[in-house]
Amino acid sequence: MISRDVAGGFLMMAVGFAFSYFGWAYDVGTLSQMGPGFMPVVLGGVLALLGLLILVNGVGASGITVDMAAWPDWRGLIAIIAGMVAFVLLATRAGLIVSTFAVVFISALGDRGNRLRDALLLGVGVTIFGVVVFYYGLQIRLPLLPGFLQ
Repeated sequence: MISRDVAGGFLMMAVGFAFSYFGWAYDVGTLSQMGPGFMPVVLGGVLALLGLLILVNGVGASGITVDMAAWPDWRGLIAIIAGMVAFVLLATRAGLIVSTFAVVFISALGDRGNRLRDALLLGVGVTIFGVVVFYYGLQIRLPLLPGFLQ
């Protein structure tokens, strides 16, 4: 079997490569003229790179060991996937504020150390930051709320 770091690094690499691969189906664009595929490709690449670093660290630190508890935490994995699905479903219908809060709140519930209050505060903080950066800074024109005039 494999250590937790090796399994987690491999899983992160696989998910990162999948996001990058499917992101190429859309117009990627350039850094100044980002297309709809730009963020999945870039974030998938970053996720794959981080997964590789974790995998190398896991192999270097402890080698490949027998550890049945090394499999991913299914609660976290399911919560993160559910958060991304919620964002995709809510982004154009409910707006940037609701969809950003939903993805962060649902994903934060995947961490067993987070309490409900922690997930709520994290969701509010990231939503405020996301609106400032993406709506006002980068001028990505998702509606802020349903029916909100741009």
